[in-house]
Amino acid sequence: MTPMFYRLVTLAEAKDHLGVLHSSDDARIGRLVIDASQIVMDYIGADSLSIDGWTDSDGKPVVDSNGDPQRVPVVDSNGDPVLDSNGDPTYYEISIIPGPVRKATLLVIANIDDDREGLRDALTPGVASLLARFRDPPVA
Repeated sequence: MTPMFYRLVTLAEAKDHLGVLHSSDDARIGRLVIDASQIVMDYIGADSLSIDGWTDSDGKPVVDSNGDPQRVPVVDSNGDPVLDSNGDPTYYEISIIPGPVRKATLLVIANIDDDREGLRDALTPGVASLLARFRDPPVA
C-alpha cells in the first residue's frame, strides 16, 4: 500500500540540517519535512511525469511504505538485487532523490522553520536555482 504522504528527505536528514540533536521536536520537524516535500514537488510541477526513475508514473516521489525516500538498491554484477538473509532486497544508505532536490527540500524546511509567521517566501532564489532543471517544463 502506497502511503498518503511522502518525504523527499528523512527526519534524520532534516534534524541534522537544522542542528537538532534531541527528539522532542520530531513531530514538528516531521510535519515540516512533509510540507516542504509537497512545496518542492508543487514547484517542480511533476504531477503527470516520471522523472529519471525517482518518481512514479504519477510524478510522485518513489518512497517506501513509511513515506521515506526509496534508497538505491544493492545489485550484483548481473544487475540483480542482492538479498539479505530473509530474502529481502538490500539498499545503500543513499536516497534515489537527486541531490539538488534533497538540498532544496532541506533549505525549504529551514526557511519555513525560521519564518513561522510566513513573512518570506520559502522558495528563495537559491531553492529555485536548485530546482530549475527539474521543472516541468525545464527552465534553462
